Amino acid sequence: MDLQAHVPRLSDELAPARAIARTRRFDRCRVRGPGADHRHLQAGVLEGRCQATGTFEGRAVAGPAYVERSGVECIDTLDDFFSAVGKEVQKSVKAALPLEPTHLELRDIIASEELAHYMDGVDPASMAATLIAPIREMVDRGGKSWRSYAALACCDVVGGDSRKFAQWLAMPELLHVGSLIIDDVQDRSTLRRGGPTCHVIHGEPIAINAGTAAYFLMQHSLQSDELTAENKLRIYDLYFAAMRAGHAGQAIDLGGMAPLMPAVVETGDCSVLEARILACHRLKTAAPAGCLARMGSVAGGGTDEQTAAIGEFFEAVGLAFQIMDDVLNLRGFKGNLKNRGEDIANGTVTLPIAIAMGRLPKDKRDWLWRTLETKPTDEPTIAAAVELVQTCGAIDACAQRAKDLVEAGWRKAEPLLDPSLSRVMLRAFGWYVLERHY
Repeated sequence: MDLQAHVPRLSDELAPARAIARTRRFDRCRVRGPGADHRHLQAGVLEGRCQATGTFEGRAVAGPAYVERSGVECIDTLDDFFSAVGKEVQKSVKAALPLEPTHLELRDIIASEELAHYMDGVDPASMAATLIAPIREMVDRGGKSWRSYAALACCDVVGGDSRKFAQWLAMPELLHVGSLIIDDVQDRSTLRRGGPTCHVIHGEPIAINAGTAAYFLMQHSLQSDELTAENKLRIYDLYFAAMRAGHAGQAIDLGGMAPLMPAVVETGDCSVLEARILACHRLKTAAPAGCLARMGSVAGGGTDEQTAAIGEFFEAVGLAFQIMDDVLNLRGFKGNLKNRGEDIANGTVTLPIAIAMGRLPKDKRDWLWRTLETKPTDEPTIAAAVELVQTCGAIDACAQRAKDLVEAGWRKAEPLLDPSLSRVMLRAFGWYVLERHY
């Protein structure tokens, strides 16, 4: 739902009342709300007064507020919102990578009008089967899609118009899916997004090629007449900065944390281990998210100061996202999306494990590391390991660190952004990452 409450000097803590009647799309619409100051508007745009309640500087406040809504779809929660974003992202990918491309569609995917001769001898059906289908197999299962949201939301929050860059929706998703396909080959994973991994279905050679191609297939979407030559170059630089960082983070992940563990177990000093895990998270997730956010800000005409602060906020959100992923793995995911303690069963050294190593006595550190090395499959052993990490406070410490990161990032960004729905949504997104359960 596109909902905005304007109340002078009130902070984003304001919670607007539900003041808009659910309505079908008409040629002209009218707001219905308490003390209604009704206005007739174009289809799908509603305005009027509502009663609002909330807090301002710690004081309870209540009174009339201005409310605006664009569109008529009813979305009540952030889960619903990101589900809707995911569907739009999937539509964008389907349009960009059709499973049965025409000759011209395929030309634009792998070449261009100027390089049309590259298509000589290319069979669209064969190319679709070996290049497009493996990527679509993963995309069509759905994902969180928050990376796509980041790019466009950051265009709007600096006063730009993200509708001019709607073609960008598919780009972050393909960048992410490409990395997942390659990761799964490297990790020998067999499940992804509720189904077999790409290499299980199509074989490793096709998966590696398709996953790598996904990084580049949306390059043409970065072209826009709305951008100056200087900003096009900035956006290209940011895109490739995201790719470089992601691959560096994967290099850390592939190297693993095991070489650091003997010294950590012996001394209880987990500082180097914590820093290494955070570096992995920062490079694999936070840096690409920050680069995508900066791209959106540049496209929206943001100042250098705004672009830097927005990028740092999304880096904080991306790092918090991965920390909370480590936390949820031990606390349990909503709907049992993953088995509780799966990281323990895989022998993965995550941030909660690292922090626990700095809090536990040596005999407990020894036991926990030996347990991880054996990659236990029995529930009692996994539960005992989770309990050990929980009781020493490591899981709660991780959750608090994630919160501190998001709050610090927002404190820096907020003063640079004018009050708007986009700013409210960015603020809410930070909370959403901290409170998610999947």
